Amino acid sequence: MAAFCAKLDAAHLTKRPDLAIGAAARVDGLTLLMIGGGPLQERYAAAGGRVVFAGDQPHTGVARYLRAADFLVMPSTLESFGIVQLEAMASGLPVVIADLPGARGVSRYGEHGVHVAPGDLDDLVRGVRALVDAGGDGRRRMGEAARAHVVEHYAWARCAELLEAVYEEIV
Repeated sequence: MAAFCAKLDAAHLTKRPDLAIGAAARVDGLTLLMIGGGPLQERYAAAGGRVVFAGDQPHTGVARYLRAADFLVMPSTLESFGIVQLEAMASGLPVVIADLPGARGVSRYGEHGVHVAPGDLDDLVRGVRALVDAGGDGRRRMGEAARAHVVEHYAWARCAELLEAVYEEIV
């Protein structure tokens, strides 16, 4: 099962839930877990396919849904820094992300998942199939590497060190 996480409203259309749903429909046996609800949920549900809608979730509950999935699909066409990407990686999931500067800076291609061309459904399908074909062991290895990467580079203690270094440089 692949996870997608975003508010399903007009303000978040650049997260491209339509592409996530389209990719899931083209990969045999794949179910897409949509974490997040909103006024556009009915429109996406009407598209059919193997999609399960978890609806709006409190921030504290998102990790539980992420851990139920095998990987994250984040086909955004605009992403400055993917918090959902970090949350998924911290939960031990590999990622299929759009190859945008912010997202690309957080995960390494082939080590933490795969990067795909933004807005390209065919490339997204290729990326999703790559993680499906990696099998449970391959996804687990990537997920473990992703979690270790997040702990090393993005844990609160590390962020505090970096912020402190900036303040010291300014002073």
